[in-house]
Amino acid sequence: MTIKKDVTLPQELGNGHAWRNDITGLRALAVLPVLIYHAFPGLIPNGFLGVDVFFVISGYLISGIIFRGLQKGDFSWKSFYAKRVKRIFPPLLLVLLFVAVVGWFFMTREEYLLLGKEIYGSALFFENLRLLSHLGYFDPGAIYKPLIHIWSLSVEEQFYIVFPLIAMALWRFFPQAKWLGLFVLAMTVSSLSWCLLAQDKSFAFYFPLTRFWELSFGILLAWGETFYAFQLKGKSARLVPAIGFVLIVTTYFLVINELESPGFLNLGCVLGAVMVLMGRDGFINKTVLSAGPMVFVGLVSYSLYLWHWPLLSFQALIYPMGAWWVTVGMLLASLVLAVASYYWVENPVRRLKGKASKRSVIVLLVLMFAAFALGQGIRGKKGFPERSFVVNNPVLMVREKEQPEPAGWHERVINGVELEVTDPTRMPEILLIGDSHANQYRRRLLAEAKRTGKVVGLYALNGCLMVPGVTYSDYCVEHASKVETLYALPSVKRIAVSQVWGEWKNTLRYRQQFQAMDGRVLTFKNGGFALAMETMQAMMKRHPEKRYFIVLDAPWDHGSYDIAKRINRLGENNFSTLLVPYPNLDWWRDGNDYVVKTFEGLAEILNPTPTVCPNQLCDLIHYGDDDHMDKTYLEKNATWLDPIFND
Repeated sequence: MTIKKDVTLPQELGNGHAWRNDITGLRALAVLPVLIYHAFPGLIPNGFLGVDVFFVISGYLISGIIFRGLQKGDFSWKSFYAKRVKRIFPPLLLVLLFVAVVGWFFMTREEYLLLGKEIYGSALFFENLRLLSHLGYFDPGAIYKPLIHIWSLSVEEQFYIVFPLIAMALWRFFPQAKWLGLFVLAMTVSSLSWCLLAQDKSFAFYFPLTRFWELSFGILLAWGETFYAFQLKGKSARLVPAIGFVLIVTTYFLVINELESPGFLNLGCVLGAVMVLMGRDGFINKTVLSAGPMVFVGLVSYSLYLWHWPLLSFQALIYPMGAWWVTVGMLLASLVLAVASYYWVENPVRRLKGKASKRSVIVLLVLMFAAFALGQGIRGKKGFPERSFVVNNPVLMVREKEQPEPAGWHERVINGVELEVTDPTRMPEILLIGDSHANQYRRRLLAEAKRTGKVVGLYALNGCLMVPGVTYSDYCVEHASKVETLYALPSVKRIAVSQVWGEWKNTLRYRQQFQAMDGRVLTFKNGGFALAMETMQAMMKRHPEKRYFIVLDAPWDHGSYDIAKRINRLGENNFSTLLVPYPNLDWWRDGNDYVVKTFEGLAEILNPTPTVCPNQLCDLIHYGDDDHMDKTYLEKNATWLDPIFND
């Protein structure tokens, strides 16, 4: 296959503006393992590391353009950003439109609402930052997020925006190559150290400054080639790229138990990519990476990366029980779409010159802002519950309808605390505190308050660990700080706490510093959840006259326990029950075990699991989503709460 220069990518130019087929082939070596890993994880255990190779290539090529422009004195930031817009925006806009249209017809209200957030996060390239507090890349529920893969594009775009400005500023005031190199080297060491030492690996995975080192390894190579004519010669020019190629492939297949990413395996992959880029005339570069099929895949790799994940995600959502050949079909479809996008959209836009080129940049910017507005509109309209939902399934149709808020709850301010009570004329006798796992019992609490004549207070905020002193969110800390005021109410005789224990235990385990109520910064060696549990213990001991209850979690998972993810949305599913074993993700059990041990002798333990999952089989008909029970089911069946009300 012959690759003509008029179809090359602008940033595919190495030092000296020479077209290098091997760099394009290296893109294929990056994208193919990612696709295979996403479709069949067992085939290439670390295929996701292909993204790291992309980072190195981007750093090398983009910084090469910048450095050559600065060296010659003709670098134009307007031209630079215009080329980035013409290169990146067209295929991304197609993908954003595609997911919005498919989601309109096949997603439930809640799913479409969340998709709206993904769309606006992707349109303004901050999806990686949005994901910091939402979902880990390796979480089971990630497959149901059609745009989660845009995190890597967001990191690159943040690099494209910031690095050229920094390089221009440094060059203006310190017009010597060594200062640029020292800056990049300092940032590389700092970023790599932060990445490897970070305890919260989800943070390290998404945060741009913990990923900069992967781009900067490529930047350092471009710096050496541009300003100091660095180039391998002789045997090293053939040997180094071969070693790098082997290193990349080895990291893809190397299986190491409990190895966290990003980490040392990512470093090995990055070093391998740099070593391959060093070569030009070696066997690997001229024969393997420059082979026609590799170059062809490399040319469409950007669009291929963009298209493959939404197709796999929608397959998992719409046709979850599909055979392996359906998944293969999705990969082939992504290749077809990528090729069509490359030849019919990307190339025509990129070839525009003069006024047409300037107009195209303006149009693309406007369209991307429109995509952002579309995402915000979907979010603002709460997923458009009135739209035409094509799935004819009674279970999903019930989930599609928002359950009205039960009448009977009243807001009341007691000692400066706003809480909900079942009778605003009397002080509460029973109090339930927690997050959304407490709020799911609202109907049951009302029914029991009516049956027993007792007044119930509810102080629950979705997404908040309601324990004072553990500051992880400005939204939560103000309300959590008032919890002990409620503990001290003389009228309250019984206090129950219901939180998604396992989620908090696992998401807060790496946080070590928290702000206490008096403003002091506390350091806690075992992480935030342990601190929160000790704080709860202390509050209970300060008010020993009350009875305390800990409501455990029923089994839950990230994704697999949502019945909406198990239904064939292309046809009817006439079943009334769906029994599944305990989930593979054991966070729910881990959290339950921890609080049982922690509050032994202080609180009575209320366990829903025997009722919800008899014989260790859970009926997903009784679930509202993957970690909440159906509110109507709880109203009639949450008998495990009865001890709170019984004398």
